Amino acid sequence: MKNLNPIDLGNGVLLFKNVLDDAEKTYKYILDSKNDAEDPWFGKDIWHDWQPWGNYAKAYPLHKINNFIAGQGVEPGADHLMEWMDVFYGVMKIYKEKYFDKDFFDTYKIPYEIPESFGELVKTCNDLHYAGNKETITLTDIVVFETNRNVTEKWQMNIHEDVVKDFASEYKHSLNFNIYVNDDYEGGEIVFFDDKNIEKVPYTDCVSGETGEAWLISDYWEYKMKAGDGILFPTNIYHGVKPISKGSSKYYIRQFLTYLDSATYPKVQEEYNKIENPEITFEDYLKEHNKNVMNKRIDPDLFDSLDSIAIDRINDPYHKVVPCVIKSRKDVSHLI
Repeated sequence: MKNLNPIDLGNGVLLFKNVLDDAEKTYKYILDSKNDAEDPWFGKDIWHDWQPWGNYAKAYPLHKINNFIAGQGVEPGADHLMEWMDVFYGVMKIYKEKYFDKDFFDTYKIPYEIPESFGELVKTCNDLHYAGNKETITLTDIVVFETNRNVTEKWQMNIHEDVVKDFASEYKHSLNFNIYVNDDYEGGEIVFFDDKNIEKVPYTDCVSGETGEAWLISDYWEYKMKAGDGILFPTNIYHGVKPISKGSSKYYIRQFLTYLDSATYPKVQEEYNKIENPEITFEDYLKEHNKNVMNKRIDPDLFDSLDSIAIDRINDPYHKVVPCVIKSRKDVSHLI
């Protein structure tokens, strides 16, 4: 595996340059696999719509453990997955040793155990399984995303957090790691901002006349990922993606550090178990709980100034839009 040299961009975001041995070869493999019905990982029948953002295909290496523990690319494409996972666990090792954020892990009740290899992960999962426990840390999947051109929308992916307070799921994500395999397109920048120093101010919608609260955000920055770049960030940091305006689609590989939800999920189970003769299943009860949580989710949206704020989703129950205006930008170019 190549040497991984982190560039600390602040707020828990780490950029890694040239993490792949051959980004162009990886790009070609992904493109070829989309048209190959025989590819066991990302064949054409495995791809799905990911509207309105693009398309995706998932692979589950834990389902084919022997191929990876032996370190052999038994099936076509396995050597690529091996490389991606080697990079992922190499990044996990660096994070654990130099950048571990105890407050973040404590806040979301995330186990401290971070595996440094796929083999270590499998052994940990097996040990816990044989002891009668579920996995606390796992890798649920490896996803390849295709982001298509989008010239009509303000955002390719709206600004959001990957973790939602009070959302109940058996497994949750703590760290998000993406590897980008091509850059032959225009736009598609990823953006971040610091949500710890937000100044909240009143505003009046310039169209509807509605009043509300806006955020003045600090340390906003954006970066177009280059082919071979990897980026790691905690799931509680606000981030978004600008639309691709020209050129190819954007392809990237996403891996999460996933953990067992030992906080919210058991509470919802306990609430359900206290109901006498429930009229719905636990699965439906869980869906209703999470729907109510998501309806309260904050979706920041960016405007040029307080006077230009016009929220066209103000009556949409699935979005609590908070308008944002940039108070200060952060220059990361000298770090990269």
